[in-house]
Amino acid sequence: MIRKKLKFLVLICFAVGLLLSTAIFPAFSQTSRPNADIQLIEEGKELYTNHQFEEAAAAWDKAAQTYKERGDDYSRAIALTYLSLAYQKLQRWSPAKDAIDTSLEIAQNYPILRAQALNARGSLELALGQTETALNTWQLATQAYERAGDETGRIGSLINQAQALEELGLYRRTCKTLLQALEFDPNCDFSDTTALQPILEAFKQQKNLQIKILGLRSLGNIFRSLGEFESSGKLLKESLTFPQPAEEKSMTWLNLGKTERAKAGKTQNMYDRTKITDERDKAIAQANRALDYYQEAANQSNSNSLKIQAYLQQLSLLIELRQWLTQQQDNKNAADLSTQINAKIAQLRSSQIDRLPASRTSIYAKLSFARSLSQLERDREAFQYTSTAVEQAKAIGDPRSQSYALGTLGNLYEKNKQWGEAQTLTEQALGIAQSIQAEDIAYQWQWQIGRIDRANGKTKDAIAAYNAAVATLDAVREDLIAIDSEVQFSFRENVELVYRELVELLLIDRNNTQPSQDNIKKATQIIDSLQLAELENFLSCNLAPLVEISDRQVDPNAALIYPIILRDRLEIILKLPQSTEFRLYSIAIAASQVEQTLDNLRRELEQPYPSPEGKALSEQVYNWLIQPAQTLLEQDKIKTLVFVLDGAFRNVPMAALYDGQQYLIQKGYAVAVIPGLQLLQSQPLKRLNLNTLAFGLSEIRGNFPPHQGFSPLINVESELQEIRSLLPSRELLNQNFTSDALQDLIRSQNFSVIHVATHGQFSSDPQQTFILAWDKRIDVNDLSNILQSREQERTDAIELLVLSACKTADGDSRAALGLAGVAIQSGARSVVASLWDINDRSTALLMSSFYQELAKNNVLLSKAEALRQAQLKLLNTPGYELPRFWASYVLVGNWL
Repeated sequence: MIRKKLKFLVLICFAVGLLLSTAIFPAFSQTSRPNADIQLIEEGKELYTNHQFEEAAAAWDKAAQTYKERGDDYSRAIALTYLSLAYQKLQRWSPAKDAIDTSLEIAQNYPILRAQALNARGSLELALGQTETALNTWQLATQAYERAGDETGRIGSLINQAQALEELGLYRRTCKTLLQALEFDPNCDFSDTTALQPILEAFKQQKNLQIKILGLRSLGNIFRSLGEFESSGKLLKESLTFPQPAEEKSMTWLNLGKTERAKAGKTQNMYDRTKITDERDKAIAQANRALDYYQEAANQSNSNSLKIQAYLQQLSLLIELRQWLTQQQDNKNAADLSTQINAKIAQLRSSQIDRLPASRTSIYAKLSFARSLSQLERDREAFQYTSTAVEQAKAIGDPRSQSYALGTLGNLYEKNKQWGEAQTLTEQALGIAQSIQAEDIAYQWQWQIGRIDRANGKTKDAIAAYNAAVATLDAVREDLIAIDSEVQFSFRENVELVYRELVELLLIDRNNTQPSQDNIKKATQIIDSLQLAELENFLSCNLAPLVEISDRQVDPNAALIYPIILRDRLEIILKLPQSTEFRLYSIAIAASQVEQTLDNLRRELEQPYPSPEGKALSEQVYNWLIQPAQTLLEQDKIKTLVFVLDGAFRNVPMAALYDGQQYLIQKGYAVAVIPGLQLLQSQPLKRLNLNTLAFGLSEIRGNFPPHQGFSPLINVESELQEIRSLLPSRELLNQNFTSDALQDLIRSQNFSVIHVATHGQFSSDPQQTFILAWDKRIDVNDLSNILQSREQERTDAIELLVLSACKTADGDSRAALGLAGVAIQSGARSVVASLWDINDRSTALLMSSFYQELAKNNVLLSKAEALRQAQLKLLNTPGYELPRFWASYVLVGNWL
């Protein structure tokens, strides 16, 4: 289904909806020039406010002529600026441009008028798709307002800049610009909604009502783009509390619909991963609420253009919801939605969407409608709307819209296997995108060209196109990852497939000949980049590569193993330490079968009883990953197997792979997992510094909401006592283990080992990845801030972070991503943690053995080997032989 959706890919902005930009209306006070006769201007303003744009334009045109006859250039410039805005509302672009050009020419000697005219000119440029030019114009306006000492104008022009930045896809810059307008710290971290209160208070103190409304709405939109849905909704709803025209309310309802839709998408993805019924019901309720918000937007508006945008949002959401329900085999509700979809299409046809005057908004509307029609297999009509959009984009000279339209038309031809037309149109779209440095859309056309070349058997050309797409993605990922993966930018649909399809091309078997070493090496680099991109997407931050080890030896006794899940096969790449070559093993098996096998294995490994089925599944996975390389591993005397795991492999502990007689750790192999080679810090553990901070909870606060659902860990005290007997350590237990106390200790003392003996969870949702303290749940970002809060002059890293009672979220197929995220965000070289919830007593025994091995004075063991020895000891302890007890612990990161 994902691939089918991608065949109809239209760009990021269409998937979520159309940006509705409304520039700040210039305010001219009576004190601007005491002698100015503004009566005629005020008449036009009243008409404009009542959306009588034709009449307002006539009034201001008359005013401009009157002031010209009087020789009053000052008042004439004011009238012409307003006249341009009225023409913009009427989408009469040529007279709008003439009016503002004349105003700017007259206003050269009047700084405040020049600033206001620049604001109106930026609005015109944005409407015509000249986004970069509009941004530059509004930057000039900001400077002019600052020189004139006009604070209201400065704030308004900054909000306008933010709208241009949003349309350019520069979401974090947008957020920073909006906060800069209010003179706040522009860190854009508002996951805690209480931090919003100062922002809301600042807007309430703002005297200009238009700035209040548009500022709150703009910031709400950006917070949605950054994945802060609760903050987004709160800001948007706050903007509705102020008196305002119906049109302004309509815009806010439209954006509230987008925020609620984003919530629904995130909840749908959570249900897909967990199959929790409550998540399904919640997703449907959120989607229905979004539909209601869109309807309210349409009901409030007198603008046909805005009504059409609301209808388009409803249509695309109904189609997505029907597809999702069909996947869940809920055919009855899916059929009910079909009736609503047909009614919405009829409503859009009668709305005269095809007759909207040429503008970026109307072009995007036609392309959005075409996308929905194509998803419904109504391609003839989709072609008509897309072709019209192409012509209109050319007519108004908007290169970004033109690139979107041409690429979308190429996508329709690709879908219909009309390869020549698809290639030509897509190349045109790419050329335009590159000419305006719109890399955020250029990668999509490079990808589309790659798909077309691949379909025509041009493998070499396809690889080149895919390589270009990946290179472009790597360059723009900083802005793309700013958008939450469930909002405008679906990581799995819009990024992951680019990488995987390139790997498929690189590793394709041509005439029973293995791929070249260059192609195999390139495939490992692509998968490594995918791992990096996925973590960046999860963490919403950029990760600097730490080391590249593909071509150099880090550990002469460690082999690297990459299992790569492709659509129709499993590829295993082996890199031995004494060889420059990569070995490739291929197994013909569908991705769905691989994932089902791994899911079943994970479930069987957790069973509290012997499971013959579990051993059989474990042996099957062993035969995939290890058996083909067994002879080479023995010949090279390999002691450590380092896995770069893909997809569902991350949820299975490699230590529990079974060869029919022994588990992997019984065969003498220590095991480690790394998120990707680029993120590896490869220094060995220092013998002389095992200074440890140990903290945990043995008690649970019964009536404290963050603690609800968790049980006491009665063996934590003995676990910490054992650590204290083996290593120099400080500890925080129960009431003493608060987030502030932890941060104070981290800041003031140097610990190389941090041991966490408390409940916690790793999830594919960063907000559900946390550890439990006495006073709160510490999420992955808070934990990062605490662990990295040591004084700036400290250069020593945390060598080892042990999370002894944490687990991956139940049923979450991508929960191990949270574990990798913690490993990276903590700044620790290595993390030891559990994939599932296990017996409190067995945890204490395993941890005791692990630290005993690390503390031995006569031999320096690697961390991976110390963990193996501890697991073996537990495996050989009566009552703890099952993998459930000893296998769940994995070492992530530096294994040395």
